Amino acid sequence: METTGKKRKRSRNSRKKEERRKVAMGRFRENYELSEKIVDEYRPAKEAFTDILEMYTCKSEGTISRMITTCVGLTNTEDDAMQKCANYLSAITIYLPSLVKVVKRVLGMKGYGVIELDEKGLDANDIKLEAAVNMDKTAAIIGQLILILFKNINEKSYDTYIRKRAAALKAIVEYHGELIPGCDEDVLLNRESAEIISNVLGASCLLRSTIMHAVIANSKHEGSFGEVCGYVMGIAAWTKMNAIKHIFDAILAPKSPVLGVSRLAAEVLNLQEACMTINRTEYPQFFMIFHPTAATRVLEKHRFANLTAIAKRIKAVDQASINNYVGVAGVDQAFVIEMTTLHFSVISKRQKGEVKRAEKYLPDINAHPELEDSESGSETEGED
Repeated sequence: METTGKKRKRSRNSRKKEERRKVAMGRFRENYELSEKIVDEYRPAKEAFTDILEMYTCKSEGTISRMITTCVGLTNTEDDAMQKCANYLSAITIYLPSLVKVVKRVLGMKGYGVIELDEKGLDANDIKLEAAVNMDKTAAIIGQLILILFKNINEKSYDTYIRKRAAALKAIVEYHGELIPGCDEDVLLNRESAEIISNVLGASCLLRSTIMHAVIANSKHEGSFGEVCGYVMGIAAWTKMNAIKHIFDAILAPKSPVLGVSRLAAEVLNLQEACMTINRTEYPQFFMIFHPTAATRVLEKHRFANLTAIAKRIKAVDQASINNYVGVAGVDQAFVIEMTTLHFSVISKRQKGEVKRAEKYLPDINAHPELEDSESGSETEGED
């Protein structure tokens, strides 16, 4: 049997354990509450909307094209920048309703709530629906609207850029009339509206990447919109990556000797890092679209400014447009000219050597006149 002394000792130990447990729990609660306070400081607050935007939806398939063209018109006439963006997004989400949740989230992150209005909402606002258009034509409209999101808009280039794209999109869907009656040469959005949309919405990596994923997915489908998406992918490829594209075309592809110049060693290493970074992604050509600013700093032009200037000058000479060459600011133009000269001198010798090597494998026509006769004979037979 258990003695009285043992019982008392066990009781004292139990009390001590309970006291230690209470102290430990107190410290836990104190630390937990403190950590919660710290986390709360960095935890995003629940969205407190500063304003409400109207977005338009479509309940009837028969009015899809009419709602889209109406939203395009509202985008141009709206004075408020954010409502202008909401009208633009309405046109796209009516055609691609799977994007609605992401669009609402993007607007919410900017502090705006959304109320949805359908065809009846237009009537309540005294807005008349535009005339209906066929779905092939609508596909071309959506393609043009999406391209604006990925384009740096400026007064000098916008009209020329968008007219060319509009003409190409119409050719893809085999349409020859006006996309929307009243639009100047099929330019759906005026420059001011396009610039606001590009600046405000184009800055959202979430929106850019979501829309591009939708474009890629739809490009795999048959039909006019699949073809439109394929075209959009081609135009959007290498967006905001002109510098590295120039360097690849003019310097990397031909294995230019300038890559071995010691003065350019640091830039060559930066270029290697940039190439490795974008090549690790699933779609290197859309790197700037799919990634936020912090991740795209490896492509900043100042990291290979001299290589960019040399590449641009090489391409200008190759394309007989040296008079249109615009130098890169902040680089030594004399050094750029020196490197361009080195490039062409070595490449020229290399090409001559390749021609000589090729000639060894070509038949000598003078030594074998029968070859010349057979060739001329075959041409005569072909003409008959």
